[in-house]
Amino acid sequence: MSGSKHFDKIAWTVTALILVVTILFMNDGALGLEVMAHTMGYENRLFDNTRVHTIDILMDD
Repeated sequence: MSGSKHFDKIAWTVTALILVVTILFMNDGALGLEVMAHTMGYENRLFDNTRVHTIDILMDD
């Protein structure tokens, strides 16, 4: 068993808190939260969308 006699209350409280946070994250659009566009700027220079890139990986045993 657990070492604390209040373990069940603590576990149910933590579970309820996690459930509330999960619901908040799932419904962020309804709460008026907006996703910020996050671009670093180097993506267009580093990755050329006009051709297929290949990467050859050589490994020794």
